Amino acid sequence: VGGGGGGGSSPDMATVTAAANRWEKSSPISARIRKAGNTYIETGTLPSGPDGETASHLIDAIASGPPITGTVHRGLLFADQAAWQKFGSTLDAGTVNLGLSSFSRDPSVAELFSGTKLASRQYHANIKITSGRGLDITSFSKFPSQREVIMMGAYSVISKRVVKAGTHNILEVELSYVGE
Repeated sequence: VGGGGGGGSSPDMATVTAAANRWEKSSPISARIRKAGNTYIETGTLPSGPDGETASHLIDAIASGPPITGTVHRGLLFADQAAWQKFGSTLDAGTVNLGLSSFSRDPSVAELFSGTKLASRQYHANIKITSGRGLDITSFSKFPSQREVIMMGAYSVISKRVVKAGTHNILEVELSYVGE
């Protein structure tokens, strides 16, 4: 990643915009870019090709940019109780590495993505971070109303609690940035 994952100079805004636009283009593409970025964060290597290149640009922009201030939110929807419990147990170690993950400055957007309004789904999570490493892509997003921020890095678990709302089980998590 240009300069070893953020140690070099900032990428130019056109490169960052192109990377963010590619992220925003569609869910399958952003999922592949997220996977490429997560592979880099876990192993130190990026896959070749456009997804790895895009992940590289996003990682560089996040690592070399200013920290995100203010609260960001992420909503997660789980297929079943086992998947929800598995996610909850990954937080028990006290720290979590986000890889490249989409968050929103708007809690109602996160709530929408968590699916708490869906009667057929019962297992959800809401994650809140008050500061950390990220790139606000609102200004060049295909969906600016989502106020999206791409976050990465290691975070400590400040709090974790289960809230029951009717038939819904919601895991509320607060994280604090600890580093790359």
